[in-house]
Amino acid sequence: MKKIIKPLCLAAPLLLAVPSSYATDDWRFETQLTSYSVSELVPIKSLMDDTWIGKYQPTNSLFTTSRGDMAIGKGKWLIGVSNRFDYFGRFSEDTGRFFYLDKNKIDQPENTDLDIYLNVEHAESHGAFVQYNDVYKSLEYSVRVNYWHSEKTLSGIIDGKLNTNVDENYTGELNFDYNYEEDTLFDRLTPDYVDGSGYSLDIDLFWQINDKFDASLSLKDVAHRIEWKEVYHTKATIDRTKDKDASEPSLSGIENNHDYKQRFKQQSYLQVGYKTDYGRVYGGTDHINTHHHAYVGFEREVFVSGLKATVSFYPDTSSVKLGLGNDLIGFNVGLNKSKFRNTNTLMLDMYFKY
Repeated sequence: MKKIIKPLCLAAPLLLAVPSSYATDDWRFETQLTSYSVSELVPIKSLMDDTWIGKYQPTNSLFTTSRGDMAIGKGKWLIGVSNRFDYFGRFSEDTGRFFYLDKNKIDQPENTDLDIYLNVEHAESHGAFVQYNDVYKSLEYSVRVNYWHSEKTLSGIIDGKLNTNVDENYTGELNFDYNYEEDTLFDRLTPDYVDGSGYSLDIDLFWQINDKFDASLSLKDVAHRIEWKEVYHTKATIDRTKDKDASEPSLSGIENNHDYKQRFKQQSYLQVGYKTDYGRVYGGTDHINTHHHAYVGFEREVFVSGLKATVSFYPDTSSVKLGLGNDLIGFNVGLNKSKFRNTNTLMLDMYFKY
């Protein structure tokens, strides 16, 4: 759990409309940073600092997914390089509460049965991509193929039953099955370099239905997988029964290296808009890590033609996102608390095109 969220991981749906500059044959430069993080368990900053300080909230998931791109383009084509950080965690409420109490040195409730479950997919990757953009009638679309190379991973499951007996003499059985480049559970020595490579597909659609209605859909990480060669792997069971001394749990299992295919779930961002005399109203949903985050918002031109300000509200996380930008430069940021150290949701999207 120490590596849940180390870097600053933020968030926001990507801008879906393809800018008009794609219609020209001029060379152009583009850069973009997008990041999306949600941790209802404890504030994001306390996870980054590995302190777990803050108000505990029952939940069963957290995630952060971030990308930084630099690219050059000409006409309908774009080619570039990208770096990304991903951490997707799903867990039982008992597991989240157990780690929170342990990190804050708070006594666990005595003689309580706990359902332990933790499923983690994490990787830090870099690579290259090729993107094609075009327009068919009122439909603008782009297709992007990504190649990823990674040297850091944590992928696997912990599950089982635990009873918090008196004086932390816990009993029960826990099963571990995980792949890694560095062992943070059993401290296995991992001196050799490991790496993996893989691909993913991104598809963006923007449909101007008529002069009032529009719809957009962004599918990220379609068929995203990384194939690891000789990655470190541990499969083990820890068992302690009530008639054994607390210092004598039984441990069995294997430690080996093997080829492993790591898979990440697809992300999807859907939005529908309607233009009024006062501005554009919209609503949509972000689907990440098996959760839907719905939102509503309003967009209006400000100051000069083409410059648009947006405000969005996410009811499930009580988050507000503000944005300002045009086809060439923009900045969007969203939080659910006024102070960064207290926020559980952080969204960021910055882009520049020349």
